[in-house]
Amino acid sequence: MIQRSRTVSTAQNGAELGAHGTGLLPVAAYDNDYTEREAAWHWHRELELIRVAEGRLRVLLPGEQVLLNSGELLFINSGVMHAAANGGEGACLLHSVVFLPEFLCNGTEGIFWRKYLGPLVENAALPSVRFPGGGAHTAQALAYMDRFWEACREEPFGYEFLLREQLSGMLRLLAAGSAEAPPPASPRRRREDERVKVMLAYIQENYASEITARTLAAQASISESECLRCFRGVLGTTPIQYVKKYRLQMAADLLTATDCAVTEIALRCGFAHMSYFARAFRELFGLTPREYRRRAAGEPQQT
Repeated sequence: MIQRSRTVSTAQNGAELGAHGTGLLPVAAYDNDYTEREAAWHWHRELELIRVAEGRLRVLLPGEQVLLNSGELLFINSGVMHAAANGGEGACLLHSVVFLPEFLCNGTEGIFWRKYLGPLVENAALPSVRFPGGGAHTAQALAYMDRFWEACREEPFGYEFLLREQLSGMLRLLAAGSAEAPPPASPRRRREDERVKVMLAYIQENYASEITARTLAAQASISESECLRCFRGVLGTTPIQYVKKYRLQMAADLLTATDCAVTEIALRCGFAHMSYFARAFRELFGLTPREYRRRAAGEPQQT
């Protein structure tokens, strides 16, 4: 049941579209290759565990970034905005597990939810927890992850029990405070996060249209200056820079997933001038749109 990387797409509220796992087994495991791709800002109700298998991963969270080296793990809490990209020069490979908390308990009235899962999931001051390299608790967490991955790969009889057992072990470490949690976010930061979620949702639904800082500010019922401050404080960029990069990422997806002409893709992604689109695309990806498409298809590059 281990799956390959997939493109992140979002709904109007910024939540990731698509189910992770199934209704009967709400857990999914992904083999991700982030050597030359990124995950745009998104969030989901599921909990997520990320283990770097090779290279270095840069995970962006509201107002901070986490650099994970090979052999390190990161827990991302429910509803937390995040993005990810290669944090080094070479290959960047990782394993991620995404699962609903209900997979580990029988409803919200039992002891497991009330004592362990509920306080973790509902803790707005705990967006993520890092398991750094070299620690005893990290070694224990890696052992849980290894056994989880083996059960996913082999699927022996009763492997569902094994999956829940390993994830329960990981959550027990988190509940016991066995890893590095960031300092709690202030009420002001949490308010900014919610505003940015609203503005990102608008961008993701309207990126083909003209978008200005004033337009985004109106969506969150804030001033234009407050919009700029929220973007810089939470995402570390400006609204216009974010829109430009998001459009280019959507264009890259269309180049690999469709046979549409490059000019059509540029227009569909909000670029009115082909020359500007080609220049911006090359600045971000190091290739022209056509070169990017040929490489994705496994075709030899022209010299």
